[in-house]
Amino acid sequence: MFCSSGCNNEYFIKKGYTPKTQISSSGYLVIWDWKRKRHIGEHRLVIENCIGRELSENEIVHHKNGVKTDNEIKNLELCDISNPHPPGQRISDRIKYYKDYINKYEKEINKINNILKE
Repeated sequence: MFCSSGCNNEYFIKKGYTPKTQISSSGYLVIWDWKRKRHIGEHRLVIENCIGRELSENEIVHHKNGVKTDNEIKNLELCDISNPHPPGQRISDRIKYYKDYINKYEKEINKINNILKE
């Protein structure tokens, strides 16, 4: 129905529903996501809105300054927690692995960097 959780939440806010921000037991700010029908970390929503898609289960958002409630985009970075070690030990395997990795994330990192420059 909506292109992203951010648009979904905007719709409900415009309709008068104010998402209630809470602090989770692990110390993160969480907000009710109407589309997913569960609470989600505000830091994840900030990055998702920035890159224009939902994060995968292998992606996490790191708070650069360690403050879990500081969800300004300049304090957040997208990290991939899938197997960081490329398959095999041949140089050609490593080069292919890293090219694929760059192709996967380069556009999204550029989007974040452009927002930070504004």
